[in-house]
Amino acid sequence: MLEGLMGSPGWVGDAVVLLLLDLDEDSPRLAARVHLGDDGIARVDDPGYRARWRSEGIVGRAHSGRLYPDDGQAFLDELPFVYRGAHLRAVPEQEFFGVSA
Repeated sequence: MLEGLMGSPGWVGDAVVLLLLDLDEDSPRLAARVHLGDDGIARVDDPGYRARWRSEGIVGRAHSGRLYPDDGQAFLDELPFVYRGAHLRAVPEQEFFGVSA
């Protein structure tokens, strides 16, 4: 069974955090939290990301194409591949907080 392997459906769990990384600081700062709502739609607590993702979506890996929050789990699963830069990174929430799923 592939569940839980990076890139497989649902591998991030039900929440992802966006982290701001700064070389001058000891630890990353939480920029936003994205989670699945009861309706299966990805929800974000930051209004800037919310507006951008509703209008533009994110461009996922080649097989995923453009995704929007309405795509739910698929949107959440792509965030760590889209946001993996030197200053902004998306990681599964349980990985950041050290909680097992």
